[in-house]
Amino acid sequence: GRVNEIESIKIDLPAGVDNGQTIKITGKGEAAKKGGVSGDLYIRVHLKPHKIFIRKRDDIYYDTEIKFSQAVLGDKIEIPTLEGDLKLKIPAGTEAGKLFKLSNKGMPRLNGYGRGDQYVRIRIKVPQKLSKKEEELIKRLKEEGI
Repeated sequence: GRVNEIESIKIDLPAGVDNGQTIKITGKGEAAKKGGVSGDLYIRVHLKPHKIFIRKRDDIYYDTEIKFSQAVLGDKIEIPTLEGDLKLKIPAGTEAGKLFKLSNKGMPRLNGYGRGDQYVRIRIKVPQKLSKKEEELIKRLKEEGI
C-alpha cells in the first residue's frame, strides 16, 4: 500500500542552474496507486544573492574601487573571480564606471558548453580627508589644469 510520510533527500544541483529554474527528480514524487511507478518531484530553485558578485544569467558583475592615482596613472589590481584571484591591468586614464570584460570567468553554462563572462566595474575613491602635503599636491595639479 501507500504510506503518507515525509522524506528528506539530498540532490546535486547542476552547475549553472539559475534562480527560478525547476529541477526534475524522477521517481521521488507521489506514490502511484496499485503498485504503479511513483511520480516525479519538481524542485524550484531559489538562489541567495552572493556577497560580492551580481549574477545576470551566465555573466557575473563585480564592482571595485580604485584610487584616483591608479585611475590616472594605471595600475594592476587583484580581482576575485569564481576560480580565485587574478591581476587586472587598469590602463592610464581609466574613468569611473568603466567595465572590463573577463571572458569565460562567469557562471558555467547549464548545458555544459563554456562559461559566461565576468564584468568588473570601476569606481574611483575620492579621499575625504587630505594631509597638508596631499592638499598642496592636489592644488598644484589643479593649477596645472588636471
